[in-house]
Amino acid sequence: MGDHYQTLGLQRDASKADIKNAYFRLAHRYHPDHHNHVDAAARAEAARRFRQAKDAYDVLSDYHRRAEYDHNLRRSSSSSSSGYRTSSSSKQGNRQGGGSSSSSSSSTSSQHGHGGSRSRPRPPDLQRVLVG
Repeated sequence: MGDHYQTLGLQRDASKADIKNAYFRLAHRYHPDHHNHVDAAARAEAARRFRQAKDAYDVLSDYHRRAEYDHNLRRSSSSSSSGYRTSSSSKQGNRQGGGSSSSSSSSTSSQHGHGGSRSRPRPPDLQRVLVG
């Protein structure tokens, strides 16, 4: 998947306008319609980069998806620097909404456009109100 900020060439504190400008610049550069005159390998590479830019923009341009992405990015960088932590991540999941870690990971994968519906899951506090 890669780092969405890196894909768009942005810093983590990029504004919404910065994200939009970076996406449009890359979308124009790598759009498949602009690569009809090149060989198949170059077309495939351009299409791959276009999809990466689109995925990055889809996540970073949406406030809730970006917040979740940033949270997961911080959590993964802190766990990779201090070793593998299973107990703290499961406790944190229970504190935030009472859901299991498997439901959290499945909603994350659907948010990034890799299967499932395109609908966004409700924030954990709304899930508790509606379910409980």
